[in-house]
Amino acid sequence: MKQNLRVGILLESLILPQWLYAMIEQIQQADYAEIVLLGIDKQGNRPKSTKRGATAFLTLYQKIDQFLFARNCHPDAFAPKDSADLVKNIPVVDLAETTIQSYKLDVLLNCLYDHQEPIDWQYVATYGLWSLSISSQQPDESLPAGFRDVFIGAPTTEATLLMQQTAVDKLRILYRSWSSTHPLSPYANRNHLFWKAALFVPRALAQLHRLGETAFFASAEREHAHALAEAYADKQTEQSQIPGMIINQFYKIGKKALLRLFYRDQWFLLYRFQSAEVAGNFQDFKQILPPKGQQFWADPHVIYADGSHYIFLEELPTGADKAHISVMKMDQTGQYSLPTRVLERPYHLSYPFVFFWEEQYYMIPETMDNGTIELYRCTAFPHEWEFAMNLMEGIRAVDTTLLFHHGKWWLFAAMTEAGNIKPWDELFLFYADTLLTQQWTPHPLNPIVSDVRTARPAGKIFRYKNNLYRPAQNCSVRYGYGLKINQITELSETNYQEVNVVSAEPVWDAAIDGIHSYSHDHGLTVIDGFWWRRKF
Repeated sequence: MKQNLRVGILLESLILPQWLYAMIEQIQQADYAEIVLLGIDKQGNRPKSTKRGATAFLTLYQKIDQFLFARNCHPDAFAPKDSADLVKNIPVVDLAETTIQSYKLDVLLNCLYDHQEPIDWQYVATYGLWSLSISSQQPDESLPAGFRDVFIGAPTTEATLLMQQTAVDKLRILYRSWSSTHPLSPYANRNHLFWKAALFVPRALAQLHRLGETAFFASAEREHAHALAEAYADKQTEQSQIPGMIINQFYKIGKKALLRLFYRDQWFLLYRFQSAEVAGNFQDFKQILPPKGQQFWADPHVIYADGSHYIFLEELPTGADKAHISVMKMDQTGQYSLPTRVLERPYHLSYPFVFFWEEQYYMIPETMDNGTIELYRCTAFPHEWEFAMNLMEGIRAVDTTLLFHHGKWWLFAAMTEAGNIKPWDELFLFYADTLLTQQWTPHPLNPIVSDVRTARPAGKIFRYKNNLYRPAQNCSVRYGYGLKINQITELSETNYQEVNVVSAEPVWDAAIDGIHSYSHDHGLTVIDGFWWRRKF
């Protein structure tokens, strides 16, 4: 049995923000690491950073921002929590009086504010000093991490776990992830990012323990060797720029409020008959618009049966608080019927993943509001369905997509593990020998994708010219902004690799602001589109 990794953590105090408390709690409960030291500067001898030179204008803006958006940040990543009971069995030492080397640490984690890194602390752990960085630019002297991304309208904000072995070594990236930048609120942006970053250290420690030193660092080097320069653009925000940025933020908030007042968002369908399954140009697709009274149609999944195409979709009537699953029939000329409701539950349903297996049609709708992944069996195609079983319970998963490959079932789902994390940032993979089971083995590389630009499933995985392709959503600019088609180059119980081959954005029509589902069967390709329509 491998020995647990010995971890030390540098803290400001034992009153922790909630995200940090959750991270320490997860490490405490793990079977791969143990926290053997908490280092605190009780006497305040460390030199204070000068990076907090925020103006009074910025301070006032932060209070207004928190007032407007904190209600959407549950749980609050920054709410203080006393960790005395959590760490009561861990030595808490004064950094000014303790020789850290005596604790024989494997990893020293720096959770001090402003990323203060006194040089002599970088020599006291076998695998160096680790620290979290949340920003898409160099540590900024004027703005807290993550603010600038909102102010400049960056589509994504990056979070990384960094390591430095010694004072003369370069920083190395151990873990890297991208989230969509909140368009209006730095507070909401940071809240999501810190909850997400709280998972990075436990994940990295688990992988280091599982793989061992050589394989772990070789993998990190292979994935992130050229990423550091890309991760930190050489841009800084000057103090003089901050008032203008804040005024622009209030303008964006007002503009969004007016948009919501006079327009409503709507998803609709687009289709084209074509022979090839891989499509990236949707310019000549024809629109199918919901009639008055239907707010939107989305998440199309196409099934060809008995000479006709059946398009299963999410249907949300105007004024309803939850959607149901419907189906429409289309012939070879493009004539279609209006959708007929086929599945409804007391909770929201979407993404009707329909597939055929052993002479039977099955459906897995998205049921995150019920905390389940549910499997339904068709009793009379395409209108009658019965509940078969829960494949998983007690989870927050969206857009589950199954693939039978090399004698195994592979379950792909965008999932959230903890906190206030968006369900489209990370893709998880599980496998099982049979379909009708709850015994799904998590892939050791989970999450196999941690990138809002390509994580969330966008339709069934398909084979084309002997290759596997996974449609994915690009939610970087906004939810459901674009589509990615990724070729799966390796799929096994120990490894997963994919490469993007098609990237599509809604640039062919100025009225369309998003596309986020892709389905093809027997010559018919159907996607969905998003736009804003007048309420009156």
